[in-house]
Amino acid sequence: LRSNRRTKKRKVSRIKCLKNIIPERSKRTYYLNSMRLFGKKFSFNQRESYPPIKINKPLENERHHFPENTIRTTKYSIILFLPKFIWEQLRRLTVSYILISVVISFIRSISPLSPWPSLLSFVLILSIAACREVFDDVRRYRADKEVNQKLYTILDPDTGRMIQIQCKDIKVGNIIKLEDGQQVPADIVLISVSNKESICYIETTELDGETNLKMRRPTSVTSDLNEAQLATLDGVLICENPHHSINIFKGSLMVYDPQGNFNGVRLNSQYVLLKNTVLKNTPSVFGVVAYTGEDTKIALNQKATPTKMSTLDKQLSLYVIIFIIIQLLICTVEAVFSGVFQQKILDGYWYLPAADPTTTGVLAFFQYFVITSNVIPLSLIVTLELNKMMQSKFVEFDAEMRGSDGDSAIAKTSSLNDELGLIQYVFSDKTGTLTENKLEFKRCSVKGRMYEAHELKKLKGQTVQKDLVEFLIIISLCHHSVPFWDDEQEKLVYRSSSPDEDALVKAAQEFGYELVSVSFDCIEIKVQDEPHSYTPLAIIEFSSERRRMSVVVRNEQGEIWLLSKGADSTMMERCVSIKEEEGVSHLREFSEDGLRTLVFGKRLVSEEEFSSFQKRFVEIEDQSTATAQAFFDEFERGLHFVGITAIEDKLQELVPETIDFLTQMGVRVWMITGDKQETAISIGLSTGVLRGNSRVVVVTAETSAACEEALTRGLEDLADAADAAMVIDGATLKFALHDHPNLFLHAALRSNSLICCRSTPLQKAGVVRLMKSTGKICLAIGDGANDVSMLQEAHVGVGIIGHEGTHAARSADFALHQFHHLKRLLSVHGSYSLIRCAGTIKYFFYKSMTICVIQCLWGIYNGFSAQSLFDSWMISLFNTIFTSIPPFVYGIWEKDISEYLINKNTKSSSIRT
Repeated sequence: LRSNRRTKKRKVSRIKCLKNIIPERSKRTYYLNSMRLFGKKFSFNQRESYPPIKINKPLENERHHFPENTIRTTKYSIILFLPKFIWEQLRRLTVSYILISVVISFIRSISPLSPWPSLLSFVLILSIAACREVFDDVRRYRADKEVNQKLYTILDPDTGRMIQIQCKDIKVGNIIKLEDGQQVPADIVLISVSNKESICYIETTELDGETNLKMRRPTSVTSDLNEAQLATLDGVLICENPHHSINIFKGSLMVYDPQGNFNGVRLNSQYVLLKNTVLKNTPSVFGVVAYTGEDTKIALNQKATPTKMSTLDKQLSLYVIIFIIIQLLICTVEAVFSGVFQQKILDGYWYLPAADPTTTGVLAFFQYFVITSNVIPLSLIVTLELNKMMQSKFVEFDAEMRGSDGDSAIAKTSSLNDELGLIQYVFSDKTGTLTENKLEFKRCSVKGRMYEAHELKKLKGQTVQKDLVEFLIIISLCHHSVPFWDDEQEKLVYRSSSPDEDALVKAAQEFGYELVSVSFDCIEIKVQDEPHSYTPLAIIEFSSERRRMSVVVRNEQGEIWLLSKGADSTMMERCVSIKEEEGVSHLREFSEDGLRTLVFGKRLVSEEEFSSFQKRFVEIEDQSTATAQAFFDEFERGLHFVGITAIEDKLQELVPETIDFLTQMGVRVWMITGDKQETAISIGLSTGVLRGNSRVVVVTAETSAACEEALTRGLEDLADAADAAMVIDGATLKFALHDHPNLFLHAALRSNSLICCRSTPLQKAGVVRLMKSTGKICLAIGDGANDVSMLQEAHVGVGIIGHEGTHAARSADFALHQFHHLKRLLSVHGSYSLIRCAGTIKYFFYKSMTICVIQCLWGIYNGFSAQSLFDSWMISLFNTIFTSIPPFVYGIWEKDISEYLINKNTKSSSIRT
């Protein structure tokens, strides 16, 4: 009895603990099972919360029916291939039209032709299309198979030993072991790390496109457990319902000892390794699988790429409708003549059977519909698809568009090749697109004194003024960089979140302020070879909207400091009592020289203020919310101005020549950047976006009314100048896009060049969307994650494979290595693709109309009786076999002029537009 009472009390205590530790349930319904059919998702057995996970007991977890950890990107399955393929083909107007013609031809009382040749041609064309679909899907299946069969090491729950299983067999609750360089196969909660610091590093390039390393740590209740102890681990993992936010995770972990006592800990995103991240610079880690398959963050974040249709494809659909209308008119005319011929002429011949003229006319209409059905050639669609696929391969095979490492350009779609030959506007990012994004520290300003980089190197090891020391210490502390020892270089190297941070940390290292190590509890730096340690207390992340980042640290004297850095537009208003002589004039000078600038500030934080800040900070799950942004904005006020850094970002190779070539082609190149106005204008002049003799009209305003007035005044100035350019900042652009789009568009079209500075990602997409509304063909090019919305909005999106990650390149339609490759992409590949596709379409409609017109004229000689001049097989094979090779070869190899003439004469490329 006493034993039963103890057991009951233990259960009650566990329930109370779970109520305290389990996070609040999300109101979103979690779907247990799902099935996709014809692009729609059907869900069954819905449940309101994510079930508790028993650690290393996958068989007990199976009753909750967690999704399998299988990757499936294939479009079809063996069972549903035929119905799904037919359904997708019938959605095309051309295929539906041909099917109707084939069905009518099977009505023997109507069709003058044998139905079998038409059916055979129809089946042959669909078979070719089906083979292409199968080929593409088999490639996807093999890629899926390679991922699903990757081997991973897990702890066998039965034997307690480490065994290897395939990725697809990983179950929720498994304890998995990952080694350095391995890709994480599922979302897992980190429970143990092999190094003494109990910190691991992950690379999230495949998840968010960022190349910097991020730190993760194991839970405090399991960090000291070794492999043998993990084999007997008894615990429960509580997770929130799966959702798409990669920076938010709420959960709890309860671990029991043999006596039934437990230790519980709350979990957040710092304890989680997400699927497709890669373990770096860490020998090994252990983790508990929390989400698999469709429940993982990366699966929930997968969005369908917006469907883009080229102008030529849209015109082709219109041509099909026009030719169908023409065919119906021809059939109507022939039917009327057939009825009239029956009534006026044939009724007088006694040896011919009598027939009603109306009935004769109706039958003749359908008979002529069958005879002239070749006016819409189904083989045109297949031939165009094959030609476009080959044209996209030409882009990838082009040796002149390879990167410095020999990698080729990437064509992620074959449907927009011809659109490249019609581009009228190019919207370009600046950093990493027009510039190399390989940054070098050049100058800085501290308390009104300017320092060149070479001066600071000479001061290494010497006694310098206190303000400069504080400035360089802040550079060494306010960042996301992580140091590692490189055996080959025999020195510390850094993995940073951006090229700016990398340049600053490396510069501080050269000046004698070296970042030595970074952990969750300590940041160690060397100041002129003297070690110092700081305790990191909070990090307020950088974002495109905030345009700054901050860290809160405690120094060796116990003081708490807020250290901030960011763009001058956001930092200057947060700094108090800035004097002109302290370096504000240097800020303008740096910008005019085309250098990228960052402003640094600091302030002392009292213990009471930090205690209040920390209480709210630990409750923030997503720093991007409006509530969090308002809280941070209030905290990051009252800063003391420390100094300014100036970093040089060199132009990419042949950028001015490329922009000049595109301008002569008749393509306008506009720049949309997040940099300040002076820097944007300087880069615009050096790249050729702004010409030296252009009149620059700057539009700035702080209110909607002032924006309207500034745009009106700017429009008048643009009208008076023969060669003018407009520059507008982000604050004014917000009012222009929202309140005065027509006025802004009118002013932009009047100018030869446009530069939008201080622009947010949504504003970049808004400018492109506004220009698209005029019917102009737009191309957007960028290299960062903040350019993705602009790339997806444009008719054609081109991503630069650069130093800001791969997010833009993965989201674009084409991926290039250098900006100057855009010249060849448009003038050579775009022009050739356009004339090849247009010529193929004309060729097909010409030969189809030829045979149809002959059939109609033959009606004059047979009394409009809908008799065919040609054999049924000849008509069906005319487009499919007899005349299919010439347009196919034309669509692949046709060149109206040579590449040499295109490069020498820009007019030859602009003729097509």
